[in-house]
Amino acid sequence: MGKRWMGVAVSGTKAVLVTAIEESGRPLEIVADDTVDLHSGDRAAAYKIMHDRVSDRVAHNKVDEVFIKASAWTTGMKLSHLEAAELRGVIIAAAGTSAKVHIVSSAQISKTFGARKFDDYVKDKTFWPTRVSGVKLREGSKAAALLMIAARG
Repeated sequence: MGKRWMGVAVSGTKAVLVTAIEESGRPLEIVADDTVDLHSGDRAAAYKIMHDRVSDRVAHNKVDEVFIKASAWTTGMKLSHLEAAELRGVIIAAAGTSAKVHIVSSAQISKTFGARKFDDYVKDKTFWPTRVSGVKLREGSKAAALLMIAARG
């Protein structure tokens, strides 16, 4: 049996977690595609709950490595961007309690994986059938899955 990996994409007040089995020579086998929402109310308490949920998910699924989409700089950043970065930090810490964590930027993938930009792969419907099997990915989960596909080389 292959290694268990997880790809994570954080946006706003949620995290998309895609869990897969990585086995050389085979498509990435998706075993779970979930969204974890940040609780409303006190942010410190909500971050604690998110940390516990993510660390439990990583440990329960016996995930070996986690690939987290890095923050990206955009002009005109607002408070929501900073709050998403805080949440990303919580998830990085949670994943690191039982797995090796890789923080991967979309720019890095665009430079090292294939000839296209990150978002072009995410949008390309012909790319996915040969790269993944198992649970059908939701459209919003493809960015998290691409982090793992790019890690395979």
